[in-house]
Amino acid sequence: MAAKLLTKAQKKRLLKNGEEQRAARERGDSIDFRPVVKLFTPDAQATWLLSELYPDDPDVAFGLCDLGMGFPELGDVRISEIEALRGPLNLPVERDLHFTAKRTLSEYAREAHAAHRITASQFRRAPARLFSMQRPQPPAPRNHPTLPYTPTRHTKLGCSPAYQTQEVEHLTRGRSSPHPL
Repeated sequence: MAAKLLTKAQKKRLLKNGEEQRAARERGDSIDFRPVVKLFTPDAQATWLLSELYPDDPDVAFGLCDLGMGFPELGDVRISEIEALRGPLNLPVERDLHFTAKRTLSEYAREAHAAHRITASQFRRAPARLFSMQRPQPPAPRNHPTLPYTPTRHTKLGCSPAYQTQEVEHLTRGRSSPHPL
């Protein structure tokens, strides 16, 4: 059986946001919540950022909906319809387990409208450097009189710098190498 899209804690938070929004609208105001949950299709490009559930009908959520056609929009969606969806590879919609909203729903919507989709860059924190994009530096060149170590020579021979040095020593003394180049 497939896992539920919303945890109990998320559903509780979404309902609480819905109640607060209803109270704010009765006062003639509205609240711009941060999304509580991100749902997505793993084999398609549909994404939903949901911020509230309607207290009168908890199957209806409000959020930023992007069906992958270039027109993300704020609106209502039925959770039961999302649960029934399948992508091209027949995979169900999933909840992003690592999603934490960093901004309000309207900020996500503004960026999505500009990009014509909800992009992964909207969820990144500060640019993190997981690994260096620079190539590792080769070891310091050996001071060999006939053949200084260079990375191109190393890669062409496909052997270690120490082996190259041994080969050069054998060749420069006029002996044949135990291992032909």
